[in-house]
Amino acid sequence: MSSLSSWCQWRHYFFDLPLFSLGLRLQHLEDWDRLSGDREPLLAGVEFLRRRLGADFSSLPGEEIARRANLVKLVRESDTYASLLINRRRLSRWFSFEGLPALYQAIQSERPVIFLGGHLGSNYTMWIALDRLGCTVYPVARAVDRSPATSRARQAYLDLTYRLTSKKWRGRYLFADAHGHFPRGQFPGMLDDVFKQGGICFAAIDFPPTLYQGKQEKVPFLGGMTQFPSHFIQLGLQRNARFFTILEGVELRSRQKVRRIHLQPIDLQDAAAILRVYAERLTAFICREPWQWMGLAIASQYDIQ
Repeated sequence: MSSLSSWCQWRHYFFDLPLFSLGLRLQHLEDWDRLSGDREPLLAGVEFLRRRLGADFSSLPGEEIARRANLVKLVRESDTYASLLINRRRLSRWFSFEGLPALYQAIQSERPVIFLGGHLGSNYTMWIALDRLGCTVYPVARAVDRSPATSRARQAYLDLTYRLTSKKWRGRYLFADAHGHFPRGQFPGMLDDVFKQGGICFAAIDFPPTLYQGKQEKVPFLGGMTQFPSHFIQLGLQRNARFFTILEGVELRSRQKVRRIHLQPIDLQDAAAILRVYAERLTAFICREPWQWMGLAIASQYDIQ
């Protein structure tokens, strides 16, 4: 994206995306991945996973997977603006849910609840939807990167995203720094505050090993081995938390954008075993719908063999 002019980026984030959120399909928006240089890394990621996973991986051509990935990205980014329109009346048209009864049962047990998710689908709107259903979520989020690696236009867009979406639900973001780190000893206190308020904590832990420096556990993932963060899970186990995977995908039905949210409990009490189940479910989801995963373009970075 840095190869595009500053003007093009400002227009994309603050003019084109609001129009897309209202249902307008602009041709140059759908070509955004080509213009911004995203297509080639996506195609390389598809071919890497196809070699690793064989018949388990989606049989769609790489170009079609890249096209769908671009559309999901546009929905995700435009949901900064679409989030303002979410209300209870629109929930059934905008969202579909699987696994809510198990979640309600866990909440009624009065044990803490932790969501383990990935960088999937829309990502910014599921907290708002769940809040309308009586489930208040506190997602762990990275602060905006203020370095020259992130353009001024994108920094302003991310600031706006956090500001607008946080106004729409009762929870709040738990901000780590731009590298995903909390000051020493701060996060356990945040976690306890969430649970005291009856909230649910969420973390997307599908980072490549090189982007996370904390305690990690080796797990099978995407046909190879990788390492995922384990400290967050260990803290939850110390608090007798119930764990769920939460996987979200965007489905485009004509002009309608449906955000699918799938919840499934992990009834285990061992951090390594919980991570293995998480990685197994995330792998199966990515194999079915690789275009939903933000890590597709850097898939080879997860391999530690």
